Amino acid sequence: MEKTTNNQNFSLVILECPYDLWQDSQVQKLFCKMVKLKLKGYQKEYPYGVLPIDTTDFIATHHFLYSSNSEKTPIWETAEPLLAFKTISLSRCTKHNLPFPAQSILKAAQGTDLHLLKLYEILDMCKLENIDLSFGSGWTIDPLVRENRELTKKLKELMIGVLINYYLETQTLKQLCFGVPRFKTDLFFQKLGYQNLSFGMQSLPPFPHQPLLGESVTILFCDHFSSYALELANASKNIWDEKMVLGEIKTSPQLYKEAA
Repeated sequence: MEKTTNNQNFSLVILECPYDLWQDSQVQKLFCKMVKLKLKGYQKEYPYGVLPIDTTDFIATHHFLYSSNSEKTPIWETAEPLLAFKTISLSRCTKHNLPFPAQSILKAAQGTDLHLLKLYEILDMCKLENIDLSFGSGWTIDPLVRENRELTKKLKELMIGVLINYYLETQTLKQLCFGVPRFKTDLFFQKLGYQNLSFGMQSLPPFPHQPLLGESVTILFCDHFSSYALELANASKNIWDEKMVLGEIKTSPQLYKEAA
């Protein structure tokens, strides 16, 4: 694959809550491309049985990076996404009577009693402060793209940059995610300001992620972005400003109020 490093060569597409837009054939097409990419990416690293999609995909926010083109038709009509990531808010889950993913995954795992106690502490804090909580997951880069290390690094930095812009613009003040030590994503998220959950003075250990067939993961929390994260956000601002959006990007306070 040809090396590409200029920001102008990439486009950001955001799909907000497919559930609200399912009658739109373009939404259906983009959603199916997301499923295709997730299955292809995860099946590259995991045996048969891994399931990187779930019910919350219908109400989540999906973030895609594409190679830019000059065609007049929507980019998702003619091209495949290079990278995809999903964010889902607690308020969306509440509105649709679904369990918050971080909570359900921890409940399904062994040895996570302290993890759950800490999560409940965070949920109580958010409720007390009347703010929402976001969970990010499903990071997937096309396996063919990953063969190009320079391009992979660029896409990773751009996606993180636009995600930070998304969190800042939507006033999403607190975020959770899982890190995978095997791929060192836990270390990368720590560079962005995320921290491993701890209970008292004890840093909580990795646990088996059942939908990933027992993959060892850590859970990380962020309420303050690092200077490095803000640098990535600034470097990707042009892509963020020129994003294509299907649906309506709502602020975290809006979503929280609607779910109340």
